[in-house]
Amino acid sequence: MYRNGQKITVTPAEEPTDIIWENMHHSELRKAFGWAQGAAITLLFVAGIWYLLFRINVWKNQKEKEGDVLYYKYEFLIQNSVTILI
Repeated sequence: MYRNGQKITVTPAEEPTDIIWENMHHSELRKAFGWAQGAAITLLFVAGIWYLLFRINVWKNQKEKEGDVLYYKYEFLIQNSVTILI
């Protein structure tokens, strides 16, 4: 291998001796429990956002049927609620 006209010699690196293995003392059950906790929190968050958007849509449809003037003042906010929440 050459770089700028000079020959380069590449050799493998030595094996590292100071690796810090974190979380190796935890059992597979503990790791699975941690994963399940993260998945449950994510699922609850997504379900909550979905429910909130659903309720906003129901409210919007109700206000449109009623012809509520106040609704039209906030129409932009309601239509872009997905972007705002995320």
